Amino acid sequence: MPTRRSLNGHLPSNYILRWSPGNRPALNVSDGETVTVDIPEASTDQIKPNSTTAVLKRIDRSKTDAAIGPIHIEDASPGDLLRVDILDIKCDSWGWSAIFPGFGLLSDDFTRPRLFTWSIRGGVISPRHSSFLKGLRLPARPFLGVIGVAPAEEDSSYTMIPPQYFGGNMDNNRIGTGSSVYFRVNVPGANLCIADTHASQGDGEVCGTAVETPSRTRLRVRVYRDDLGIEMPAVMYSERGRSGTRLSTSGISPDLHEAARKAVREMVAVLYRKGLRRDEAYLLCSVAGDLRISEIVDAPNWNVGMSLDTSTLKQLGITF
Repeated sequence: MPTRRSLNGHLPSNYILRWSPGNRPALNVSDGETVTVDIPEASTDQIKPNSTTAVLKRIDRSKTDAAIGPIHIEDASPGDLLRVDILDIKCDSWGWSAIFPGFGLLSDDFTRPRLFTWSIRGGVISPRHSSFLKGLRLPARPFLGVIGVAPAEEDSSYTMIPPQYFGGNMDNNRIGTGSSVYFRVNVPGANLCIADTHASQGDGEVCGTAVETPSRTRLRVRVYRDDLGIEMPAVMYSERGRSGTRLSTSGISPDLHEAARKAVREMVAVLYRKGLRRDEAYLLCSVAGDLRISEIVDAPNWNVGMSLDTSTLKQLGITF
């Protein structure tokens, strides 16, 4: 039976501040093992439940979205497909959101820093103080804002904030409990990292932050022969308020239009590998697929998803 392992992401020795194939693993696991990870909120323990807006001036931006890991999967080799099953995400009892000057979709309109804190109890998010959004109650829908594997290039190094072809800060709110995320393995062991739990976030994350919260997250890793042919991460998830599951491919680019094109190309590639003609796959994306902006604030790259119902694909003999 696969063993269960744990990783404390509050320790500096257990997180990274840049994506690189040279990062030393914090944990070694085997195919099929379950890992429990304690994840700090997005500031990496710099913001506390009683912090005020003044703390934003002292934030060390280099520690923002520090990624917990790497988790080295002993059975994973370049060219394999890594599936990460999100088994459970338990949020802490508090979270925060902020407006940072110079950051966000409307950064020219909102130039003053502001910090807001939230209570998270019984699956409900509410303001901790009555000074903003009084009376608001939101359902907690936690997910991982950051999940990725090591890049392929030797001696490469990427900052944490923008998403990349290997994942990272994708801010895709479909990556919650019950979801599975697929990655192309680029280096021996894959070197998986996760971070940046959000208790709630809308598509786009337009002000630059969600309900940022610490969490305890449990996941399982599986290694497969690559039968999807993906260049960027893909997500299998259950849609809110809908039965069944959906498959979403990613398009990550500094140009939003090109990101949308990449997301569709990724889906066409998957469906082609699964037996459809390329023109059939393209048409299916148009008549039954949905394009959504997952993230549009983490410059210089944006993340767009193309999703299809797996029940639709099953009618065509396509299963996962």
